[in-house]
Amino acid sequence: MGISGSLQDVSVADVMQFIHLGRRTGTLELVRGRERARIGFHSGRLVSAQAPKTPKLGNLLVDEGIIDRNALDLAVAAQSQGERKSLGQILTNVGALDAQGLRDVIARQIEQAVSEVLLWENGTFDFAIDDLKPIDDIAVYPSDILPDAEINTQMVLLEAARVFDERRADQEGRLGTFDEAP
Repeated sequence: MGISGSLQDVSVADVMQFIHLGRRTGTLELVRGRERARIGFHSGRLVSAQAPKTPKLGNLLVDEGIIDRNALDLAVAAQSQGERKSLGQILTNVGALDAQGLRDVIARQIEQAVSEVLLWENGTFDFAIDDLKPIDDIAVYPSDILPDAEINTQMVLLEAARVFDERRADQEGRLGTFDEAP
């Protein structure tokens, strides 16, 4: 069972707030044309997110210099050989990064993805209750190394709303320059 609907009727922020306040676990899937986004919740807390323009966690870890490409490749190889752990957990277990570094990058990725999808005004949403799917190559499961991670959903929504408001004001400002008479 889940909830689904149109983003023209219910905003992404409202759907996320409903999930957060209801302390739901599951995956929110958003579709807009060919674009897809997924946001994972555990007991109402954000645990993962991926949107079309948001880089995957592995790429963020490498791009920010937290790990090198070789460490990521070794962890991917270990996982592909049947290791039943997320890559994030593998990387922390071998000492390639610490749990706090992983949490920080996950929080940044979630904020980027949420900021991106808050702009979506059309499309559909589907929240699969109790179906927490891995988002990308460094999935984070509640039982992984992050049981103590507290990615504050309310703060992420507030920050994403601030970014959304800034973007909208910037867009309206640019549109206003075209509407003004010489």
